[in-house]
Amino acid sequence: MKDQSKSNPERGDEFNLGVRRTFLGSLGSLVGASVLGGCADPAIEESPPLSTSLAAIGTTPVKWVDTVEVDLRKSLGCVESEVVIARGFAVANDGGGGVFSWDPSTSSGDDGGTVIVPTIQCGATVIGRWIRIYSGHLDVRWFGARAGSSTYAAQNDIAIQRALAVATPVGGVDGGRIFFPQGTWHVSSTIVITKDDSVVLCGPGGAGTWGSAGAYDHRSAKLLWSGGAGTMVDFASTMRCGIVGLMLDGGGVATVGFRLRTTDAPAKGNFLEDVVISNLASTGIAVHVGNDPTESVNHDLAFNTFKRFWLNGGAIGVQQEGNQTVSTVFEDGVFTSQLQHGARFLGGDITVSRCFFCADASAVAEVYVAAKAQYARFVGNTHETECLTTYAFEPTTSTLLRPMATLFLGVRVLYRRSTGSPRRILDFQQNGHLTLVSCTFDGEVTSNAPAVHLAPPLMGYADAGLIQEIGCRYLNGAHASVNPVAGAYTSLYSNGSPAMPTYTPIMGEHLTTGTRMKFHNGQLQLQDNNNGSGAVLGTRLSTYLGQLIIEPTESRDGAYLVVVRNNGIVFTLNHGGGPGFYGTTSQPATRPTVTGSRGDNAALADLLTKLASLGLINDGTTA
Repeated sequence: MKDQSKSNPERGDEFNLGVRRTFLGSLGSLVGASVLGGCADPAIEESPPLSTSLAAIGTTPVKWVDTVEVDLRKSLGCVESEVVIARGFAVANDGGGGVFSWDPSTSSGDDGGTVIVPTIQCGATVIGRWIRIYSGHLDVRWFGARAGSSTYAAQNDIAIQRALAVATPVGGVDGGRIFFPQGTWHVSSTIVITKDDSVVLCGPGGAGTWGSAGAYDHRSAKLLWSGGAGTMVDFASTMRCGIVGLMLDGGGVATVGFRLRTTDAPAKGNFLEDVVISNLASTGIAVHVGNDPTESVNHDLAFNTFKRFWLNGGAIGVQQEGNQTVSTVFEDGVFTSQLQHGARFLGGDITVSRCFFCADASAVAEVYVAAKAQYARFVGNTHETECLTTYAFEPTTSTLLRPMATLFLGVRVLYRRSTGSPRRILDFQQNGHLTLVSCTFDGEVTSNAPAVHLAPPLMGYADAGLIQEIGCRYLNGAHASVNPVAGAYTSLYSNGSPAMPTYTPIMGEHLTTGTRMKFHNGQLQLQDNNNGSGAVLGTRLSTYLGQLIIEPTESRDGAYLVVVRNNGIVFTLNHGGGPGFYGTTSQPATRPTVTGSRGDNAALADLLTKLASLGLINDGTTA
């Protein structure tokens, strides 16, 4: 090629490299800034115009070459030029070029992108390297990555590993961002980041509108899997590492899109933001602890966050395991078309906030929570349920009590499934506490009739599971189905079926006026406790102003309204009749009237008959 060097006969090896690099830094940052807009740090100042940078170089010799991989390696700074501008990495204009400065004092190794070792040296005693001039993030194209074809997959794998080797944070802040420009980047081996701090894979992001199918395929950077079954990106015992503004496409073959785990050290503060993960054979995001996530001896995997993501297709959107998995947050995400579960939580502590779910109609449930999941919070989520169950909790029968309550706050479910059985919005048959606040459950049409099925088992002595439901609404056939198995159920309803009585009692000092307690096809159980010394404290039911009202919402002849038992029935009150005592089944429908003369004991005889009909006495008198 034509040599375009500009010579300086007065320069020597003593030329002030620090001054020259200050000038060239602005030029290098300008070359990088044109492709790093979506991944750039807003704190980085704007680069000066190119003309200013060239003027600042002054009489420094500048040489132009076509490629880094071939031409730059054949160039010697000590002979030809101290500055080289490469048009590309493997071919001109492939995005991998840049500005390089000759450093005669370094002997560092060739990293394939930012430090280039010439194939020939100036002499036996002269050591020198071409050093890329840049600021901010690394670009995968600098290390040989190319977009657009599966034939580039092998060289992309190598380029990404080279970039990861260079991505050592400077002072622990933003030194390890690796940028993927817009395009499709084929990869065939797992991108593994182990025990690193603040390494981030990033793309331009911000493409399309969340929730619109396929929008991200056109304007973002996509890593497309071209290998066999395996994991696309694997973070192992990382701290503050992340993925931002990228698509991960498994090509229908990759098993896992992103995996976060521990080895022999914790994994904390990692994050995904503005990420789309699709077309996985199994799982979009897998959050595990160690090789055996069920063991509590593994290191903590804590305070990891997933924000503004879209998980599309695959068997499971998110799966989390591990007793030491703490405070995982999924926020502003979209789960669509999963074949088994949108989210599957087998252990640990999770918060799912402001997410949208619409799993495939064949899915088992949109969200599944196992008994070992220690704390689950669902806040502000929206569901358009096509499968049989929206939220399914693993049934448990042991006396093990989950330590924290499961919270539903402001969750909205539009249940669209009209066939199959049982159709359930919430299926809670698990040990532990459940609280539902201000949720809306909509059957879409009355015939769908989905149930909020609450059937907690017995929790164990003196520590029964508590279910609380405050301010929830049931619309278009959605309803509560309460069936405790030898356990307790407490519920505070605002809206439901059948309609509530018209009165509004005050219940306790901590509940406001208008609060009602409703048991639909269920039971209220008041259980005595003791004071630790064996003394039974007893149960007290008291009312303000002395009013206790029991009123049926519908009449059922022959059915008991009130039953009091103590080693047998002591008192009953029928829907269609009056009170009865000690198991009598023929109590009168109205208050009995005693008739007859007092003088001949006819009134006394009639009184005995009426008392016996109520079950208060056994009439053993004789004539």
